[in-house]
Amino acid sequence: MRTFCTLCVRGSIVAAKTAVPDFGAITANPRAVEVVQPLIDEVRRSIMARSVTYEEFHEAAAFLLDVGASGEMPLLLDALFEAAVDASASRVSSASPSAIEGPYYVPGAPLLEAPYVMPQRPDEPGERLLFTGSVTDADGAPVPAALLDVWHSDATVPGTYSNIHGDQPDFNLRGRLHADDDGHFALQTIQPVPYTIPYEGPTGRLLSALGRHPWRPAHIHVKVSAQGYRTLTTQIYFTGDQYLDSDSANAVKDELVIPIEPAGADHLGTAVLRYDFRLQPTPSA
Repeated sequence: MRTFCTLCVRGSIVAAKTAVPDFGAITANPRAVEVVQPLIDEVRRSIMARSVTYEEFHEAAAFLLDVGASGEMPLLLDALFEAAVDASASRVSSASPSAIEGPYYVPGAPLLEAPYVMPQRPDEPGERLLFTGSVTDADGAPVPAALLDVWHSDATVPGTYSNIHGDQPDFNLRGRLHADDDGHFALQTIQPVPYTIPYEGPTGRLLSALGRHPWRPAHIHVKVSAQGYRTLTTQIYFTGDQYLDSDSANAVKDELVIPIEPAGADHLGTAVLRYDFRLQPTPSA
């Protein structure tokens, strides 16, 4: 490990000889000083407080190199930190609770026509589910024609995502739909199941070392947008899921855990999930 790191440094020195900038002209980025420097200081304090050895230091360096080489940096950040960023960004909001977008969002899902049915295979496995509710402003007034971008895993165990895992057609169980003039929406789909984040690479090994499993509770992703309002990105979870209290992404919020009404709760004889989204106005310029 030391030999590899030494070669990396030597290579950097050789490359640097070709063009050395004027470091005397550097001006610090105030936000970097505010955010990054305390993080560096905290890591240094932790190293001292926990008597980190050189062997452990080199293992950490090898881990970070492995994360970069495997392409898992977005996954690692999602699993460890995105929920905290979401919580920080939404501390002052009149909108419904937000949640992480996660790494499996794909833009450009099909724009559906009413009555709305999620794109799916002819023999799509899973329990039928009617996902319905409304979109309003902070005062409860309807937001007509709000756009809902919806995506979720399939019902195989563990669940998988189209456009990501390769075992489904592109944009399977992904779709966009508009609320009606009264802000109501209804989407026929299937009930997704829990799934694992990739666990054979460095992120999975780190979670295992921390005594954590790679499972995420079943959920439906929704991105709600409308002119004059901030886009709301969130996830809807299901009451009773076994992974609600141990989500590998730490993203579950109690307000987003909703009971599924059993089959027969609507005239179509399918289970029903009801949720009303509340949007926050965009600040005036």
